[in-house]
Amino acid sequence: MAHEVATQLHIRLADYDGAVAEANKAVDLDPNDPDSHFAMGYALSSAGRHREAVDFFKRAMRLDPYFQDNIGHGLGMAYFFMLQLENAVNMFERAYKSNPERMLTLWFLVATYAHLGRIGEAEDALAKIREYWPRSSNMRLIYTSDFIRSKDPADLKLLADGLRKAGIPE
Repeated sequence: MAHEVATQLHIRLADYDGAVAEANKAVDLDPNDPDSHFAMGYALSSAGRHREAVDFFKRAMRLDPYFQDNIGHGLGMAYFFMLQLENAVNMFERAYKSNPERMLTLWFLVATYAHLGRIGEAEDALAKIREYWPRSSNMRLIYTSDFIRSKDPADLKLLADGLRKAGIPE
């Protein structure tokens, strides 16, 4: 667990190589721990290594099929950043069903639906965000790494572009 926490800290500090190294230690210490595989998937995805991350998220899901909100969201993000948008939607929808109060999953659903041209569904997801988070009625697009950490600026741009397509103003 200490290495999983260290992984998150390295990601917050934009030390993606350090995050991958810590997650690798966690996986080495307990190769059957789904949280270790999730940490590795998240570290790899944050480092822009989405294809590699997919395998770790899938392994985490096999090890703990009931922990769908975090793992499904992580796998959805990897698919989203790889432009496998249908796969991303499937994972975000699954993650949302598992935990409907996870706002970050809804934000990604909004962006993914918009990129797919499914504007009605993007608007429905925005309505859910506003329902859970009433102060968001005047939401504006904030291009920040406070919510998503990524070594690759193209990842953040892809998310922001999807939110713009959904009608969220600057």
